[in-house]
Amino acid sequence: MARVKAVYRRLIFYAVILAFITWIASFFQETQQPHQTRTLPVQTHIIDKAKVSITPHIIDTTIELIILIESFENPDILLINPNDLCVIRLANQQLLSGQWNRQEQTTSTLLGTLTLATHSIQAGSKLSIDFFLDTKTNFSWVL
Repeated sequence: MARVKAVYRRLIFYAVILAFITWIASFFQETQQPHQTRTLPVQTHIIDKAKVSITPHIIDTTIELIILIESFENPDILLINPNDLCVIRLANQQLLSGQWNRQEQTTSTLLGTLTLATHSIQAGSKLSIDFFLDTKTNFSWVL
């Protein structure tokens, strides 16, 4: 009878060790990383009596541009889609127009997001936005 109890104790001990090793191994498994957002510094320029501020957010292979336009003297500029006013380049390659999502608009401000999908975003490449109103104004960042 004592021999049977020793066998059961050994089996329980091995089962506990196996469960412990499985539990430890679960911590070392690669899990899918959540999307990391990298925010670049805001750039602001005065263009045709309007203050234009752009803040880029890099999310995997997507670029989101938060665009804020403020104009008290030229409110007609707020009616134009910013996607129609700019040429966007990444690593000297022009990106196709993106999706404009207007978030907020008042009589003097326009806030929205311009979302652009790219194939890949490499560190050290240059993001350049040429904004065309009366004059051409350039916004640029190094990724």
